[in-house]
Amino acid sequence: MNKSFFTLVLGQSCANLADVWYVVALVTFIYNQTGSATATALIPFLVNIAMFAGGIFAPALIDRVSLKQGLAWSQLGKTLLLVGLIGFIHIFTGPVWVILLLMMCISLLDSIANPIRNTCVPILVGDEQLRRANSLIASIDQMVRLGAWPLGGILIAAFHSTTLLFICLFFYTLATVFMFVLNVETPTRSRLEAPPMLTSIREGWQLTFKSSVLKGLTWVSFLEGLATGVWIAAILYVYVEQQLHLSQAWWGYINAVFFGGMIIGSLLSAKYSSSFQPAHYGMIIFYSSLFLALMTVGFGHTTVGWIALLLSGLYGVGEQMKVIIIQTTLQKSASLDALPKIFSVQNVIATVSFGASTLLLSAITDYFGVIRAFDVSALLLCCSAFAIFRVRHHFTSSGATKYETTIS
Repeated sequence: MNKSFFTLVLGQSCANLADVWYVVALVTFIYNQTGSATATALIPFLVNIAMFAGGIFAPALIDRVSLKQGLAWSQLGKTLLLVGLIGFIHIFTGPVWVILLLMMCISLLDSIANPIRNTCVPILVGDEQLRRANSLIASIDQMVRLGAWPLGGILIAAFHSTTLLFICLFFYTLATVFMFVLNVETPTRSRLEAPPMLTSIREGWQLTFKSSVLKGLTWVSFLEGLATGVWIAAILYVYVEQQLHLSQAWWGYINAVFFGGMIIGSLLSAKYSSSFQPAHYGMIIFYSSLFLALMTVGFGHTTVGWIALLLSGLYGVGEQMKVIIIQTTLQKSASLDALPKIFSVQNVIATVSFGASTLLLSAITDYFGVIRAFDVSALLLCCSAFAIFRVRHHFTSSGATKYETTIS
């Protein structure tokens, strides 16, 4: 793996760390200003809306810039928006709706950067090291997440929310520098060469449903997005109280073990990256989905705390290894021009399904109990296993039928 790959990883790690901390700072600031739980709950809701919108329109922008320009200018835009957000909070004491609007704009740019980053990885490392590279990125991402939330809580308790935002600004600036010095050679289209906006947006969806493998993986993303809502804080809170009959500290333990399992899954995937051939990826995803369904049922029905922790950790291991294989398959499944659009489609699907899942499984928890919510989640995971089983023979030694997903 070369210097450019590690430049990308370092830059994105700085951005991811700041992304978590600025949400912690905003939640604290808005709650202190308004005293309203509803206003605070608007933050994740509006972030999802912005990510959805960004995923829809990202292909139109990506068609008009190089990958490096997309990464660098989107990160610079996030940095400048954060400067504006700090100004409204610290200098002008602006209204909450302006702060929420700036936050949505930051999330919008984030949704543009994500598919570009995923496209850059196979360019920087090549096919032979692709799964190992994805494993490394995933392990670093999960380590950042595991450490960022508790550390963010400590920082917000020690300093004012504005101080934490200034720390975020420092890391955003670092990320911007890394993105501008990143060396990734890709052609840049002029505005005249780029297709019309609606054509750019439509191409990703057409390519996704043209390929049997991508169609199967999209169904997996959708169904598992619906299933993962069972792990949100609101449902785990009920689970710990009503099923385990333990203190709410256990909600934190379950989350920590879950993310720890994901880190272990990333490390295992990196270690055994050469042990499985791409032609077997379909069946690996199939068995992984069934394994996750089994872990979900066991977790939902157990009343023993340490068993819940064990199953949570095992779920994290299996989930991360499956996600890495899916990511690697997607990166091998299309031409360079098509990849950002396909990743944008995947991001839209994941955002919509997870948003729907939080409402669906929360309602099931309220009306039928928390055990039924985990049962429904397991059923959805079984359906995702069936979806990938149907296209298992379309996986090839290169990962997927690449010729099906080339822009004409």
